[in-house]
Amino acid sequence: MIRLRLFLLLIYSVFSFQGYSDIHFKSETPQSPFLQNNNQTVYVCTGSYAYAYHSRSNCNGLNNCKGEIKYTDEYYARTGLNRKPCCICWSNVIGDCKNDNTEAVGSGGAGGNGSNNDALAAVGIAIIAGSAAILSNDFYLHNNFNFANKEVSPLSIGLGFRKLLKESAIEYGLILGDNVDYQLSYLHKIHSSKKSDRFNVFLGPSLNYVDQIGFGGLLSSQYTLGKVVKLDVRYELTSQSHRISLGFIFHYQDKYFWQR
Repeated sequence: MIRLRLFLLLIYSVFSFQGYSDIHFKSETPQSPFLQNNNQTVYVCTGSYAYAYHSRSNCNGLNNCKGEIKYTDEYYARTGLNRKPCCICWSNVIGDCKNDNTEAVGSGGAGGNGSNNDALAAVGIAIIAGSAAILSNDFYLHNNFNFANKEVSPLSIGLGFRKLLKESAIEYGLILGDNVDYQLSYLHKIHSSKKSDRFNVFLGPSLNYVDQIGFGGLLSSQYTLGKVVKLDVRYELTSQSHRISLGFIFHYQDKYFWQR
């Protein structure tokens, strides 16, 4: 009788643990019935040498996964699985991230060299940003309304520089949201108001990079508010992005400092 009770208790414990695991560890395609409210869905590898949680199921950091790719909520990934954000697919996590795939290139790297990589990355970004500021004429700042699966996703901030040409401009910058979206665009003037030169429309190709390169186009309508400020409303559609942006363009130099 005692053996039977022990056997039933063992079966109950196994099934109880399985039920608890199912609540927090789901298959790859999210159904989200058990996820905590207001907590983002993340993806994890169940392999023995997995250390990170990912914002996307197709992140390059999961390419080396030796187990299954499953999803859970971010809170459980941090507290229950002791995972850190992936250095590749998460932004603003420098110094507090890990990589599953150590061959992939991320913002913070993995292992003991993470701090050195972070420092080198910060120096490189500072040099590039400084060079872009010196060689550019305008600075732009936007709020971006991102569309995904016909739904509006949270706002993101876009910023960067513009190099002015005669009737066009080259733009280079980034968009900060759940992930970093690197931008490069060429805009050419296609319309100018006959009554006023304050309103102009630009159109051109756009290239961006999130997890992979995206190609598409960008339409920008600009209205001059003052000598150095323009209101800018734009629509962008690429293979990696779909957004409407509203912001300002600030003109800060006509000539470079060595030409003055």
